[in-house]
Amino acid sequence: MKRTAIIGIGNILLGDEGVGVHLIERLKKEFLPENVELYDCGVSGLKILNILESFERIIIIDALKLGKKPGTIYIFSIDPDYGEDMNRISGMTSLHDLDLTATIQIAKLTGFKLPKEIVVLGIEPKTLEPKIGLSSEVEAAIEKVTNFIIENLIECEK
Repeated sequence: MKRTAIIGIGNILLGDEGVGVHLIERLKKEFLPENVELYDCGVSGLKILNILESFERIIIIDALKLGKKPGTIYIFSIDPDYGEDMNRISGMTSLHDLDLTATIQIAKLTGFKLPKEIVVLGIEPKTLEPKIGLSSEVEAAIEKVTNFIIENLIECEK
């Protein structure tokens, strides 16, 4: 089974911007196989660098503002070797010290071993203003993303 890291990023003090962190908290309540580890990286892109080297698959969860209806779920498979794929995630709203694209490019340039598979799950936010808690639209999307991860992205022993 592939060693998989699920990384939640975001700022819980800015409403829906904290969706990645909230989703990690939700996944902690689920049964996950031993090959899956959960990481709350908050707003620090640099934390991801060490995680990138240690796993075969990375699943990153964050707010992704692309102008669609709040709660819209986006799924991208990113090949870190191809720049055009990286442009699709330039709307990630967090990782305030570095955005996701810059973090992966820095990892490549500095010789970090990148995983073969990077999946980005983005959720369109409704509000990015100072507020604790998520909008109802984003809360509903968390339920769908949790189920999708468990059913499709992680290898559970049956």
